[in-house]
Amino acid sequence: MVLSCEDGEDVHPFWYARVVKIFHLSVYHLESASQTEHTPTEPQRMDILWVRWFGLDADARGGWLKKRLHGISFIPSDEPGAFGFLDPAQVIRGVHLIPNFPRGQTDSRLPPSIVRPMDDGDEDWESFYVNL
Repeated sequence: MVLSCEDGEDVHPFWYARVVKIFHLSVYHLESASQTEHTPTEPQRMDILWVRWFGLDADARGGWLKKRLHGISFIPSDEPGAFGFLDPAQVIRGVHLIPNFPRGQTDSRLPPSIVRPMDDGDEDWESFYVNL
């Protein structure tokens, strides 16, 4: 769960994502003393999360006043922004997601992929509830 970058009155304050992979990189920054000369700095460790984003389910808007949990579902893989990279420092906390069992599972949002855990059988739950 990360803070939303959207502004407005009826905007959900958080974005949700599933961590697909954690990368630990050694990065060399190039410092330029002049336009023609670049000298690498000492390697610095950089941690990056590769994530698969969820979108809010418009049919299952929740919250305290509505007395129901927020509904989310994966963004289809063919849409821009379905996957992304995050700095782990942006993560506020982990959340517990409850599959929306009556809606079942689907493979329509992502074809067979290494992104899913092996035991998911190449299907995702159609939607989830964000446990408060």
